[in-house]
Amino acid sequence: MRAAGFLITALLLQTSSSSSSSSSSSSSEQRYHLTSTFVLLFPALITVSAGLQFGQLCSGNPTNTIRGSDIKGSGHYGAPRTGGGKHKGVDIECADGSDVYAPTDLKITNAARPYVDVNKNAAINKGLNITAGDICFKLWYIRPVKTYGTVQKGEKIGTMLPMQSVFPGITSHVHVEMCDKSDPTSTIDFLNTEDTQDKGWLHWDFGLDYSRHFEAPSRLCRMWAGSLVASG
Repeated sequence: MRAAGFLITALLLQTSSSSSSSSSSSSSEQRYHLTSTFVLLFPALITVSAGLQFGQLCSGNPTNTIRGSDIKGSGHYGAPRTGGGKHKGVDIECADGSDVYAPTDLKITNAARPYVDVNKNAAINKGLNITAGDICFKLWYIRPVKTYGTVQKGEKIGTMLPMQSVFPGITSHVHVEMCDKSDPTSTIDFLNTEDTQDKGWLHWDFGLDYSRHFEAPSRLCRMWAGSLVASG
């Protein structure tokens, strides 16, 4: 996705260069300023985080919405916790009893437990250790279908455990934590677009879908460049 973003930027640069060369020097400078400003902004609009792309994790949450604030805190990485601690993962909303799916092709290495004491919060003290390529992460608060083996994206890997019975009023969720405790959002793109009406990386910013056709983005860039030059 990042490479595609810079390809479109290069096309825009080429177009703006040819447009400005045919005009006077003063107009040229103004038009170059306008188009170059757009060039600097454009990659930021269409570039998304690199790394592992998640598909749907929990039934009922097709876009992998991250838990917001509730009576127990919030679900983003680094959120404060009681006692001065920090949240070491990302919480994906998931209603109790929901099916939990493999968000990508992965390998389950073994079972995981959120709490070292097996008797602590026993109703939700289950999970999985997972690898996807060279990326290692954990999924907590699910009852696994199995605790070892390879799984294809979209296959059921577990069921969301009854979190409300342990923490009434919290937003029930699957906790995603990297094995090295780093911020999951720097490695994983949680926003699932493949299973919704959004089909391409341009759709989110411009309401258009050109992800499979590079000829169309080229024409689109020329059109934008032309409109910017005309406005100068």
